[in-house]
Amino acid sequence: MNTMQPIEQGSLSARTYISLREALIAGNFRPGERLLMQDLAQRLGTSVTPVREACFRLVSEQALELRSG
Repeated sequence: MNTMQPIEQGSLSARTYISLREALIAGNFRPGERLLMQDLAQRLGTSVTPVREACFRLVSEQALELRSG
């Protein structure tokens, strides 16, 4: 008898993505504003990994622009 349920993979990343997307839509960031993943992680109360995954998804959707340095 297995009473444990599988963990939903990516659920934290998905929630992080939704939070960032909604913040972008609401205008919480200025155009061209530099967003640091560590700062976003602290503000959202997560580690950097789900923020990184959410940011890469937003970059692929052209909602964010990735720049080096």
